[in-house]
Amino acid sequence: FGLPCAPPVLVIEPDSTPSKLRVDWSTAYPGWTAQQVGKLGGTFSNVIQAPVIVGGRYALTNMTPAAGQYFRLKK
Repeated sequence: FGLPCAPPVLVIEPDSTPSKLRVDWSTAYPGWTAQQVGKLGGTFSNVIQAPVIVGGRYALTNMTPAAGQYFRLKK
């Protein structure tokens, strides 16, 4: 940790549950919130699900993938 720090990297990958996905980022970045939007140019909103810690990463699991779904992290 030091200034300036690079922003966290958001990873989106298939979950262990079929037809679900997992969104995660490092626990070295507390205070960041995952957001989603259904189309580019739309208004992002906070993901309703609270992240859990899995393998040293904040994770949102069992999320249903949808066509045109976009995610970002916001501090």
